[in-house]
Amino acid sequence: MDDRILVAGMALSTIAATGLAQDAVLLVADSGNDTIAAFDPDDGSLIDPAFIDLVPLDAGTPKGIAQVGDEIWVSDQIRDRVDRFTLDGDHIGAIGGQFPGGGLDNVRGVNVIGNEVWVFNAGTNNDAPGNAIVRIDPTTATIIGNIPLGASPWFALPYNGEVLVTIDDQLDRYDEAGNFLGQFFAPGQLNFLQQTNETSAGSVLVGAFSSPSGIWEISLDGGLLDVIAGTADSGARAGWELGNGSIMWTNGDGVNISDPVSGATTNVLDGNGQFITLLGEVAGCYPDFDGDGQLTIFDFLAFQNAFDAGDLLADCDGDGSLTLFDFLCFQNAFDAGCE
Repeated sequence: MDDRILVAGMALSTIAATGLAQDAVLLVADSGNDTIAAFDPDDGSLIDPAFIDLVPLDAGTPKGIAQVGDEIWVSDQIRDRVDRFTLDGDHIGAIGGQFPGGGLDNVRGVNVIGNEVWVFNAGTNNDAPGNAIVRIDPTTATIIGNIPLGASPWFALPYNGEVLVTIDDQLDRYDEAGNFLGQFFAPGQLNFLQQTNETSAGSVLVGAFSSPSGIWEISLDGGLLDVIAGTADSGARAGWELGNGSIMWTNGDGVNISDPVSGATTNVLDGNGQFITLLGEVAGCYPDFDGDGQLTIFDFLAFQNAFDAGDLLADCDGDGSLTLFDFLCFQNAFDAGCE
């Protein structure tokens, strides 16, 4: 008998379900209620509809969110600024604004790229650069330059050592220095692309606001796969894969969750949903190898498949090679469970 199958079989008597430990929340900008809402990253349940109340700041259209060190940054598309908050939601200050020299106008998403924060700008008021990525030093919270673009940008996603930038109907590849590397996703297939996020399988979810609208999945090599069931014709802006495999997504109706198999969809927050980000980190659990939040025989099967494929994710003991000892290591981790 194959030793790997024997080890997996021995573990059948010890299988037990356990949840993944979490120390994180999903934050969603809600421009309908001028708040930042907080959700559980595993099942998308609403934790706090007003984790940050933006009403006292006379918010216009809160759009993007990023965790920048020990701060939360929120871009406001209409007010032409980025507001800074503590991790508890207390306002610290703002970058830009509606005054000469503010440097931002018609801003969209915001994200940490390398050692900088990139903000996506489309207007020229306030001495802003027009269609460009505005570069900000996170240590001083000051604008340090920009990367001119030929069309209107929305967001950037660190991806496989590069940066994917949504610009109108395409996804372009850049490096962290802002150098153009080529196209990742060819234009003309989708329209008015907004936020992108990576799935656990390495594909990309992108919100297409205009027809054919929805949350679309793009393969690792830039090929268009399919629209996520339940999101078509929705004016979608952003999609996020939850820990349980469902897709949280936003549009003008607020925040929604769809089952990607059945398409069953639930609205979990009424408002005007914008971009999504993770605050904090979700604690991983190595023996939950299939990532479904439970420890079952399917984790052993997923581990064995990775082992057979030569994937070093199955190098449980970290010695740089795949041996029987990795199966023993995996079984020990499985028996210990996840807290």
